Amino acid sequence: MKKCCVSVVVGATVVAAVGRAALLSYDPLTLPATTHQSSLHNSTNGYGWRAGWEVQTPSNPGYAITNAPALSYSASGKILITNGNIATGGDAWTSAGRMVDVRPDWEPDTVYTPYRRMVNWQAQVGKDGTELWFSCLARQRVNDEYEIEMHAQNIPWYGGQNPYVRIDVSGGQWRLSGKDPNGNGTSHSTGITRDLDTTYLMVVRMNFAASSDTIDLYVNPSDLGGTPPATPSASITLSDFYWRSIRWYPGAAPNTGYLDEIRVGESFADVTPMIPEPGVAVALVLVAWLAQRRR
Repeated sequence: MKKCCVSVVVGATVVAAVGRAALLSYDPLTLPATTHQSSLHNSTNGYGWRAGWEVQTPSNPGYAITNAPALSYSASGKILITNGNIATGGDAWTSAGRMVDVRPDWEPDTVYTPYRRMVNWQAQVGKDGTELWFSCLARQRVNDEYEIEMHAQNIPWYGGQNPYVRIDVSGGQWRLSGKDPNGNGTSHSTGITRDLDTTYLMVVRMNFAASSDTIDLYVNPSDLGGTPPATPSASITLSDFYWRSIRWYPGAAPNTGYLDEIRVGESFADVTPMIPEPGVAVALVLVAWLAQRRR
């Protein structure tokens, strides 16, 4: 009985620890267990955010958090850690967005301070010589537009303003595009077909350098929790890029698309946390059990 209790506790602790990792921001888009659906507007799930979600037209019911269907992803026998509930949208050609907790240098430091740069008296993410990662689960239900965007505006749902980096659909395929602060744009198709009612894991690497910034997109990476694939699905270079908000536009009508498990971290492993492989979990349980025996 004692062995069994130790195993259960350690197993739960391992999953929780891997889920938190070194993430700067995380939104599992969860709900109280007794709630079937709730508005996405003002939702404050997770950590590492400046404020809750803002929906362009809060009174419209199209943007919500719901408990079905769950989105999931696995690769190489590993399962991405998820928390069940998801966001559903869009509504009447409107967007939703949320700002990460990057603050100006006259306010208290946050986890984003090492990545902060001040632009026109506003705190942005994108300090030269740093690198950050972003990931989320995306799914589209109807043949419509679908956009996930990182941008520099202080109104999170206000997209398409320079500079920005965007994951979207063009010609039926997932695409990476962006513009620098002067409006100079570029795009690169992944060549990966967007299939409806299919879940995709989107992972973005942002490398901020003094001369130019490189953005890589990995769609459905072949492994989780370790190093990224050798070659991204798409890559673009901008003369300069910085951001502070994440915007989501899944289409022009309610229930056209889903979003889940938004993460911003310092590495590929941070934003693709996995349930430990059985051998690793067993080893950790054994260590804990031996420690208990020695007390």
